[in-house]
Amino acid sequence: VIAINQLGGKALSSEGQQGAGGGLLDRSPAMYISYGWPVVLETTTAEGPSTSDSKAKDLDDSEEVAWVCSVGKATAIGKQNEVQVWTRTKQGRVRVGRFRAKDDDVMVEGGFRYAAWEPKQRALVVCTSGGVVYVLSLSEDARRDATGGSCPGSRFPAVDVGVRARFDCSGVLPTALLVDEKTILLGCADGALVSYNWDGYQKSKLSLLPPGEDLDAHEPWLNNQSVQTLQYCRSRRTLLILLKNGMCALYMFSSDGLRLKSSSSSFCWVLAPRSETITAASLSPESHTLALGTQCGAVHLYAIGNDLSQHKLRTLSLAEWGHTGQSSGVVESVRWTADGRAMAIVWEKAGLSVWTASGCRLMYHLEGHTGQKKEATAAAAGRRAVCWSPEGLQLVASSRRDPSRVLLFSFARAALNSSPTRSGTNQSSLLSVPSACLLGDDRVLCVFGSDVLGDAERPTLHHLPLPQQYSGLNWPARLIAVSARGEDLAVAGERGAALYSHRHRRWRLFGDVNQESAIRCLSLTWVDEVVMLCCQPCSSRPALLEDSSPQGQVQLRFYPKYHLDSTSLLCQKRLNAPPRAMSAQGDRLVVLSGDAGKLEAAVLRLIVEGPLGPSQRPIARVEVLREVCIVTMRPPPVLTSFVPALGGGDAGRGPRSACLVLHADGQLCHLDLETGSERGVLDKVEHFWCEAEPEGGRDGGSGDGSLLWTYGARGISILDVGRVLSLVREGKMARLEVQEPDPELEFDREVYPLGLNPGVNSIVGISQHSANLASSASHGFSPLPKAQPLLSPLLRYLLTQGRQEDAERLGQHSARHPHFSHSLEWLVFTVLEKEYSSADAVHAAAKPRGLYNLSTVLGLVQRLKVYADVIVRVARKIDPVHWGLLFQEAGQPTRLFEKSLQSRAYATAAGFLVIVETLEGPDSGQECALNLLQETLQEGEYDLTGELVRFLVRSARDMRANAEDQGGEAGGGSWFGMIFGSLTPLSSASQREGLLSKAVHKFLSAHAAALIASRRLQDLATFVHKSGFDVVPLLREEKHGVCRLVSFRQAVREIEEAFAQEGAKQLISLADSELLLEAFRAAGLTEWVIVLATVLRRSPLLLNLFRDDRALWSVFLNSLAEDESYTAFLRELERGMAAG
Repeated sequence: VIAINQLGGKALSSEGQQGAGGGLLDRSPAMYISYGWPVVLETTTAEGPSTSDSKAKDLDDSEEVAWVCSVGKATAIGKQNEVQVWTRTKQGRVRVGRFRAKDDDVMVEGGFRYAAWEPKQRALVVCTSGGVVYVLSLSEDARRDATGGSCPGSRFPAVDVGVRARFDCSGVLPTALLVDEKTILLGCADGALVSYNWDGYQKSKLSLLPPGEDLDAHEPWLNNQSVQTLQYCRSRRTLLILLKNGMCALYMFSSDGLRLKSSSSSFCWVLAPRSETITAASLSPESHTLALGTQCGAVHLYAIGNDLSQHKLRTLSLAEWGHTGQSSGVVESVRWTADGRAMAIVWEKAGLSVWTASGCRLMYHLEGHTGQKKEATAAAAGRRAVCWSPEGLQLVASSRRDPSRVLLFSFARAALNSSPTRSGTNQSSLLSVPSACLLGDDRVLCVFGSDVLGDAERPTLHHLPLPQQYSGLNWPARLIAVSARGEDLAVAGERGAALYSHRHRRWRLFGDVNQESAIRCLSLTWVDEVVMLCCQPCSSRPALLEDSSPQGQVQLRFYPKYHLDSTSLLCQKRLNAPPRAMSAQGDRLVVLSGDAGKLEAAVLRLIVEGPLGPSQRPIARVEVLREVCIVTMRPPPVLTSFVPALGGGDAGRGPRSACLVLHADGQLCHLDLETGSERGVLDKVEHFWCEAEPEGGRDGGSGDGSLLWTYGARGISILDVGRVLSLVREGKMARLEVQEPDPELEFDREVYPLGLNPGVNSIVGISQHSANLASSASHGFSPLPKAQPLLSPLLRYLLTQGRQEDAERLGQHSARHPHFSHSLEWLVFTVLEKEYSSADAVHAAAKPRGLYNLSTVLGLVQRLKVYADVIVRVARKIDPVHWGLLFQEAGQPTRLFEKSLQSRAYATAAGFLVIVETLEGPDSGQECALNLLQETLQEGEYDLTGELVRFLVRSARDMRANAEDQGGEAGGGSWFGMIFGSLTPLSSASQREGLLSKAVHKFLSAHAAALIASRRLQDLATFVHKSGFDVVPLLREEKHGVCRLVSFRQAVREIEEAFAQEGAKQLISLADSELLLEAFRAAGLTEWVIVLATVLRRSPLLLNLFRDDRALWSVFLNSLAEDESYTAFLRELERGMAAG
């Protein structure tokens, strides 16, 4: 049992049996993200003052929440004179039990200030400010129900709270409390520790400090030497002690239990950081990481060794978010989750936040202050009470704004696997198979790789609620496992399990509720198409206050995914101890178990004879391939994975001769399953993925290039499995291989990676997104998924390792993946930046050439179709002074321009014009621009036409300005002969500008005339609008040429046919039609105005023309009288003429 007293002596939380190392929880690597709005529990009783019409600062002390404590699936809330028991299920949060002290007892003994829960004793130990200890027994009364909650008809068993024992400890002045199944340990005002049994008899006493000054017996928690925090880590048998003066100590017991003064016990003081005072402390129950909060607002993390040695890991603070030590205030408390993967930190002024041990901030909640505080409670009441639920999916905290309220935050825990996601690359696969899953207490949060439009840069989050018939009886959900393909999920709560198929979009449950309630799952794993439940038998249904620690024998049960029933049970296997980590590859399974000091590993094989199917009856058995037991001083394992098979001498041993093991302290090790030797690979690892074969890699599948991805405080690192095994054989760590992390994979303090998806070369992560309501002082949370492309860092890693062939295959295989062009662009940009940075420091001819350089990268990209597009994008993003370095390796810009022109990549070709003009001179730039102008006119790419015209005008103008500045004249150019049939050089820059303008005008006029001749008025309007070409002079010149209309009816028919060939449902936009009509009017082509207005059904324009010329109206009416398609339109015009 771990019970931690809040600093200040009033608010305390108990981390329960799970924190001590024996609870029922998923021990695989996990992260926690908050979602939804916090639920508010109104704890004000009828006897107390109402808070509806009064502010929090006017509350009576008896209504302020002093401490919160997790009690099974309920929450105990303590006030000065009352203990309340609340349910925290999604069916309702109601008060099911209550114990209220008499007013006379409160006056004599003081209010309830500290508490701790002991699940095996089913008892809540409460200590008053006057030193009186109450042992309260909690029991469910099936004869009474506490009704209420958010769901109509919800019923909860009432909880009877009675006094089992009461004894006076006022003589030792207790200020902190800790319990286990045999001992009640009190921290005292003089810095001593006193242990009692459950009957109230004093067992022993240990003084940490020599006697000091006179103690204040009225408020003992204010004494400078008083013990403020007590926490027990069962896996290390270590007691954490924090005094009010900032002194912190570690006390290691020689055996289990809180037995003081053992001859072989160890004791040491923890030194505070320089010029800082420790104000809060907490020890992770699994990773043995000590978190020390200080008055400066920083939280320092230390790794605690087996000999109680301390090694500093990192410091967490809000400095990156603009907070200083003064603005954030002191660290009031730190609370680890039961698995030690995340911690809740409370600042005096900066609110509540949740962090990972690596320093990623997962949640931030800020509440305002209550205003003025009463002097009598200023040292204690201002501090918030915080505690985690045993499964870590809820965080309970008292409200700072209203001390009578309690906030309940919902969290989702990610299902982190050591195997990458194997989803497809098309849109349907990205939307049907989740890239990552997070488990809430009553739902699964599925992260899909793209949005509904197929954009892989915008992953989406969907909430998948658990079926009510399962979650209603087995709340909360505790375990989740995802199949290798990601199509199937397995979720387990208090009893049984539920399966979900994304393909069929349906849940599968145990058909018999009795079978479901007869097993309690400890872990879940998928073995191909079979789900494996590691479970223990149970004789009763879930209870509100039951002890969830593993008890009894452990079994592996294998069920087909299509049916959960005793009749479909394939086989079962008994284990000696609950597993700590499991991993499956094909039909093989590795199971790791054991506590600190011992590690047991077993390799199993599931043999299924016959096909799996609803109508089949296959025969299955479990075969033990290997078993090994080693003695180790490392913490328990949390994640494992088979080492992929390598070619050469190791190929015959297969992928089951070794495995990678991640321990709770972040040590990634290589475990030889034949010899039992375990060697370290890398430290500071929080999670890893072992990829058997990178996409697009070796055809033979030898596995020589298998990759290992790790995540931790360094960020994401890439390692070659073959290289790792070589270092293991040499007895070296792989730390040197990750000294320079990829800039794209550096540690992000707000985004946590959830899943690796090699199919689309990306990592899906999650970050906090908060929402505020003006009417609410609080705010809610909506997790925001994000995608990080991996192609660029992966190619960079392969090139650095000299694996060019693998990099080329990967690039060709990823051509249709999202982020492909952007990843290549970033790859070229980063290596180019490295090259010219080196050139600034060392002369380019003398600088060393490595495996990862500009020439190698461009050689890789040159073999891909997007080469020219990547080069021009990079060039447009860098300073032109570096263009020479880029195109020295990339090739001549004019050649890249011609290649783009031949492949009809006109936008890419246009991007090269400025580069050609800068590097090869304005003549070449103008010649390329004219060639591109002709091509775009022929293809109807009018968006580029306007850009090209502006480029040519600007280029000629700049040429004349430069010639005037130099006082000389420009030379001739070859492109004039192409236009004018003469190679005569220009006599001056002004003549050159004039001829260039004439050339451009010639191209535009010829194209406009061709559009008019073919009656493609829609293209003409777009052309005039995009290019800015003045078509009025051309219309006047061609009035008797291409603009001549043979007959009105024929012209209407030709224009209609042209519109029909262009396939435009909406013939022409209003702006373009007005542009054409205005041009025709300005050119005096009234007949064209009438024809176009008729085709576009512009009756107001026609009526204005016909009212001034009745003869023209008569001719128009006779021309269209026989055309049935214009009958309704003519009637409309006739009504308009009659009305006018």
